[in-house]
Amino acid sequence: MGGLLDKANDYKDSVHQGDNVGSKVVNDPSAIISAYEMGKNSANEEPKTESTKLEKKKRKSKPDPEPIKSPKDSDNGGDFFDRESEPMDVDKRIIIGMQIGAVVFVLFSLIKILQDGWNYVTITDRFVNFAIIAVGWGLYTGSSVMSNAFSPVKAGISAGALVLIYILASIGTMFIVAGGGVTIASVELDGANDELDLKFFGPSGMDYTVEILVDGAVSASHDSSINVDRGSHSVDVEDFWAGNAEDMNENSLLTYEVKVTSEGGEASFDFSHLMNREMDTGFVRINEKFTTNSNGDKEYTGINVELIVGMGSPDASFGFDNNMFTGDEPKPVKSDWTASLRILQGSSVKYTYNSITAEEGIVPGLGEFYFSWVQMPGTYSNDISILDKEDFYTGDGCYTFEVTIANVLGDIFTNTDSKIEFFWDSNEAGGSEPATEC
Repeated sequence: MGGLLDKANDYKDSVHQGDNVGSKVVNDPSAIISAYEMGKNSANEEPKTESTKLEKKKRKSKPDPEPIKSPKDSDNGGDFFDRESEPMDVDKRIIIGMQIGAVVFVLFSLIKILQDGWNYVTITDRFVNFAIIAVGWGLYTGSSVMSNAFSPVKAGISAGALVLIYILASIGTMFIVAGGGVTIASVELDGANDELDLKFFGPSGMDYTVEILVDGAVSASHDSSINVDRGSHSVDVEDFWAGNAEDMNENSLLTYEVKVTSEGGEASFDFSHLMNREMDTGFVRINEKFTTNSNGDKEYTGINVELIVGMGSPDASFGFDNNMFTGDEPKPVKSDWTASLRILQGSSVKYTYNSITAEEGIVPGLGEFYFSWVQMPGTYSNDISILDKEDFYTGDGCYTFEVTIANVLGDIFTNTDSKIEFFWDSNEAGGSEPATEC
């Protein structure tokens, strides 16, 4: 305390008497001490100017820096499958549906593997089977991700297990014995070679006899044995052909059946739907072509000719009126045949088309006869679809369009029902009669 009084006394000598410090008289020792302490404290404080106030305000308004997040804590960084801290809000029905879908895809693939077998399956079949399993695995893995139960290790193990099951199931098909005997796997018609292709399932080494039955009677037979897990055989259709299985109205005419017999029993398959190969009817329809001058006079240039070939028994009939076909068309089907077309007036041949040959109902360059009518080629210089008047027309009257069909399987049929009468001479002289049936 003595030190403070000494300082106060020294300060007393350096100020003028009557000055006030903090409303206290300088001559008062206690006032002098108080003034000294106030001066000391004010020296340590910053002056309260406008700039200092503004700087303090800025420092107070600046938010505290956030802690730096690691990549794992980031919303977009880190492990995609790390969902333990923040579960996904997914409807459980979606997850269950995905799991059920996975099971369905895997089971379907296994069933298809058993059906296709291993030794006779194609590369495409193998790819499809594996792709189906992959889709099933993808659905299962996706459901695990959505339910926060994904594990890369478990996903890898499940993928490996499915691949192993795929291989084992494929190899295992060669040891499967369907019903203990030989069964029919497929029956297909090879139209290009006119053969019936047969495939069979059965235990390795088992002997079997295959028979082709027509209305219950054996028409062809063959003995063989199963190689590994399957057998195959092709039969020429002409070896057992007896006519169409159906008429144009799909009424049954004959029954075609394949039967296989082994020590394990019998199996049979009806393939009558493949045995409609004989075309017996051909009709023609035409469209008259002409020009009209400024006076309204007609000048005929020729006709468009269309041909239809099919099964006509029992109800196909020809009818034609006013350039329109009005009869009952035969039923076109896929078959092999050669047809020729002639135009006659009376017994005189006026024009003969080049013969056409169909394979499975298709004539290259013309069209698909197994579907409907097909236009025949023409001779008119300005329009090759028109048969030129000068090439067949010799005057008004009835013209016969004669169609002859030679079947690869079956007989030869000639049809002369397509008879059309033309009135071109009289029409060019002022008449107006359209072509009609005669």
